[in-house]
Amino acid sequence: MNDRTVSLHGRVYEVDPLLVGRTVTLRYDPDAPPARPLQVLHDGADAGLATLLDAYANASVKRARPSRQLESEAPAPQPPPSPLALRHLHRQESN
Repeated sequence: MNDRTVSLHGRVYEVDPLLVGRTVTLRYDPDAPPARPLQVLHDGADAGLATLLDAYANASVKRARPSRQLESEAPAPQPPPSPLALRHLHRQESN
């Protein structure tokens, strides 16, 4: 999993954030209501419960993601000087 969610039968569940990037096993009763939490196993050991995703709350979670901007070792080139410098316009109006 790439985030803290897993999907089962078209429903999305949240798991412990420590499991991000790990392979987990979900143990559940197919006759249980969908709102019932699922048991999560990692490497055969109990890893907590998976609960139905609260999409509204999840949308406001802050995530630390690396910047995808390219960084150059050289400084950015300076733009050419503008022929419309404000100080020159002020002098022209005074004349």
